[in-house]
Amino acid sequence: MEGGPAAARKRFFIHAEPLVATAEHGRHRAARATYYVYQASGVGLTVSVTVDLNDKKVTEIDARPNYPTPLSRQEYDKAVELGRAGTPAVKALYERRGKEAPEVAAVVFLRVAKDDPAYGHRLVRVTYGVKEGSHKPVTVVVDLTEEKVRKDGE
Repeated sequence: MEGGPAAARKRFFIHAEPLVATAEHGRHRAARATYYVYQASGVGLTVSVTVDLNDKKVTEIDARPNYPTPLSRQEYDKAVELGRAGTPAVKALYERRGKEAPEVAAVVFLRVAKDDPAYGHRLVRVTYGVKEGSHKPVTVVVDLTEEKVRKDGE
């Protein structure tokens, strides 16, 4: 299904930052907020909005499709849960650990070939058991756009 369940234009706040005053802004305080939008087309959109805090007005909107953007906390949690539920080796790792969850690392990456079926999707490489001494870590690719674990070569 193109766009998948997550593509119903969900928006996730990524971060906000104060901007250093420049001659362009004068003495006005400004801030930039960045968020990620899942679009029905399947291609994600990173949106940065600059706001003049003195005038309480938006001064710039920058929207970039298929742009590398960090995960929000909710997206990180969703990727970890999808990988755990959809991968027998990850389930087994959690069972071995009992109540203590394994160390997890998650990295967003892009597919850049426009003819790739996953082009523009929110893809996350999730590694479980990063600091496991006695077991090899388990890595899966989670597609947050389609809300599924991608199989090798997919």
